[in-house]
Amino acid sequence: MPVAELDRALLSLRSGRCARLRALPFCQLQTKAVYSGKSGYWESVHNYRRLPHSLGEHVRKRRLDLGLGQRGAAARIGVHLETIKSWERGVLKPAIGIMPKVIEFLGTNPRPKPTTFAELLLGYRACHGLCQVELSARLGVNPSTLGRWESGHTPPPARMQKIEAILATMR
Repeated sequence: MPVAELDRALLSLRSGRCARLRALPFCQLQTKAVYSGKSGYWESVHNYRRLPHSLGEHVRKRRLDLGLGQRGAAARIGVHLETIKSWERGVLKPAIGIMPKVIEFLGTNPRPKPTTFAELLLGYRACHGLCQVELSARLGVNPSTLGRWESGHTPPPARMQKIEAILATMR
């Protein structure tokens, strides 16, 4: 194969276009290659999940989609580099107080829609970065009562409706 033909083929490969190369100089077979973005190898090396499950996987996916390193993502969220690494590995979960910044970084709330009263309370606290004492003060209940509700105990129906109405107005 002439050197000029090989140079032309390599140049077209680098520019992202299709290139036809003979596999071997004495063979009539030709190969065809097209660059198609993130390959399966790239996804496996970077542990990239198209449909993330955990919050750490959501953070990693968003970070990689934005083309950021872990240090850049940590700076945007306002946490230490090691914190991002721990989230992505699944060692730690973000604290409630930092969740509003994580949700802002992700552009969406990755938590599923609440189906129970306890999930509604926990989801509200996570979205707004409130501790139990702060939310209980806003709702006018004792922090231990709020803790029982978050662990699955249900309040009386009239009180539950009142709390749901208060949470709806505070959004």
